Amino acid sequence: MRPVTSTWADLLEGLGTLGSVTDRQPDGVTVVLSGDATDARSVEIVMAPDQWDDLVAIPFGRIDHALDHVCDLLRRQPAELQYLVYETYRLEPSATPSLSSELQMPRADDLSRVEAGSEGGWFAFPPEHDAG
Repeated sequence: MRPVTSTWADLLEGLGTLGSVTDRQPDGVTVVLSGDATDARSVEIVMAPDQWDDLVAIPFGRIDHALDHVCDLLRRQPAELQYLVYETYRLEPSATPSLSSELQMPRADDLSRVEAGSEGGWFAFPPEHDAG
């Protein structure tokens, strides 16, 4: 297992297994996915090095898991979408280098709004509570 600390070079090396990689730091990476001459296509990952570090550390905790995830996203990227855009610990497929407003992370006040007819709320268990 590799440590959580990552470098931009780890990302470039991992993406190199899928095709040719061009570092566009600080704006991201371009990957030309391998395939036959008629199937090769380019996907731009719009993500800064510090965002890559956050993507590794926060949702995945391990470089290999984060790389597997990004490589899987690239393999499944729809042909009509040439960008993967970083947005709050995730990469989203996009036709443009920025996300439309409906795909962006909801604001905290939107998340805290209670829908009509819903039940429930936020609460904390005491430390002695067994959640299992």
